[in-house]
Amino acid sequence: KILIEEKNLDISIIIVNFNAAKDVKNCIESVLTQQEVKFEIIVVDNASQDESLNVLEQFGGKIHLIKNSENLGFGKANNLGVKLAQGRYLFLLNPDALMLNRYDVKKIFCFMKENKRFGLIGTRIVKADGKDESKPNYFYPGERYIGNPYKDLPGKIAWVLGASMIIRKKIYDKIGGFDEDFFLYGEDPDICLRI
Repeated sequence: KILIEEKNLDISIIIVNFNAAKDVKNCIESVLTQQEVKFEIIVVDNASQDESLNVLEQFGGKIHLIKNSENLGFGKANNLGVKLAQGRYLFLLNPDALMLNRYDVKKIFCFMKENKRFGLIGTRIVKADGKDESKPNYFYPGERYIGNPYKDLPGKIAWVLGASMIIRKKIYDKIGGFDEDFFLYGEDPDICLRI
């Protein structure tokens, strides 16, 4: 049983890590530079076999660290992290991602606060080369081949990558979070469709 201290936080940033010691260190350091927004960092380590735990433990009280004894997969690990989350919004971030500006999280928070019709959003994701960009998806996997059954849903974007997505915590809780039957891949289109 974990005692959680009540906080008035804007965003809970949840990072699921698996064997990404160098990347997760850089990711957390970039998040710690964020300004003008109240946030917490929750890292769920999925039984990494590299130096991840040593790296993560060096952050001490700057992060909440959950150490899994086995690899639970992306969705289940995020669900575990959300159980500790105190923020009004959940920012799910891959360990190989970096914040490029110290006001990135504030911008995300302000956007969600001002645009109440969005339950989930994805950020712009640009690869390290600065050229390749992951675009949002306008169709669900395989949808075009079965007659576009979701074409009447509101909005243009079907789903965004789980590598950098923001969800209202109330909505996440209402739908029960990620479907834990998805170990890795497919969980992001699924949660977008359910929201």
